[in-house]
Formats: sequence, C-alpha cells, structure tokens
Amino acid sequence: MLNNLMKSLAGALMPSSTAALPAISVQVAHQRQQNGAAILVDVRGPSEWAQTGVAKGAHRIEMGAPDLVARIEALRKREPGKAVDLICRSGNRSRSVQRALADLGWHDVFNVNGGTSSWMAAQLPMQR
Repeated sequence: MLNNLMKSLAGALMPSSTAALPAISVQVAHQRQQNGAAILVDVRGPSEWAQTGVAKGAHRIEMGAPDLVARIEALRKREPGKAVDLICRSGNRSRSVQRALADLGWHDVFNVNGGTSSWMAAQLPMQR
C-alpha cells in the first residue's frame, strides 16, 4: 500500500485526471476545525514547522513519512465522521497528498487553498 501511495504522490505532481478535487479557503478550514467538522493535517516538513509554526490545532504529518496513510487513518478513527483538511505552504503538496488519498478511495479529504502562507496572511491563529 505504501508503494502505491508513493507512486500516486509522484504521479500527482502531474495531472492524472481531469476530476476536480475539493478545495476550501483558509477561512473555511479554520471554521471547520473550530466547529469540529474536520481534522487539519499539515504535511510540510519539520524545518518548515519550526520556521513558521503551524496552524493552531493542526496535526503534523510530513508528506514523505512512510506511515503517512496509517497516521491519518488513526486520526480518523479517533475522530470519526470528520473530514480531513490538508495544508502545506502553498497548497501544492497538500493537493498531491489529497490526490493520492483520493486514488485510495478517500472522498472526505480537502485541500486548503493557499496553504499556510494564506493562513498567516489571513492572520488566523498559529502555534509553535
């Protein structure tokens, strides 16, 4: 399964389908997190987390982590019924992860448009 995910991630960097994947604004992502409708996952790496911090309440799971899917699945099991909102710096890596998860049959995964850069520009809460 991990090899398939990594292939999907690599393939996701190039458009593999014309199907649109759901995306949301940083404001909507923040609201969904606040009202308990979604789990926010930051897929950037440790150096980026250290440099800017993360959106308040976001779970840190690096895109390249070998247990990425298992860790997100564990979050979903702990918080059933919630969607998964993915965020990175600008929205590109989180879109790649979203596409890979969609290829695995996940339909409740959303990309946060503009990523952490837009989150910070909107002055939404951050944490270190």
